[in-house]
Amino acid sequence: MKIQKSLIFSLLLVGLFSFSSLAAHSPVEKSLKSISKVLQKNLETLDLDDYTTSSKTVMIDFMINERAEMIVLTTSEKSLDETIKAKLNYKTIESGNLEFFKKYTIPVTFE
Repeated sequence: MKIQKSLIFSLLLVGLFSFSSLAAHSPVEKSLKSISKVLQKNLETLDLDDYTTSSKTVMIDFMINERAEMIVLTTSEKSLDETIKAKLNYKTIESGNLEFFKKYTIPVTFE
């Protein structure tokens, strides 16, 4: 009987911690998805034919400063790095639940 109670208690604790960690990440993921859509819109005028790219998806490393402006750190495509930085750096965006000065990586797919 004692073993059953401790087993049930352990399962409840595992379930509680699993749920709380899942809930903690979802607002950030929603913010990143909305930012990805904003970035795609800002970069839609970019013509990929002018650049040598190996992929239609570019990983962008960025952070948000205290004025809610995006600062692009690097991209996965070196040929697009300067162009993307010129288009996106210091653009004010809705940062949502993102922390200031924390590095985030987001995929942006060009169509």
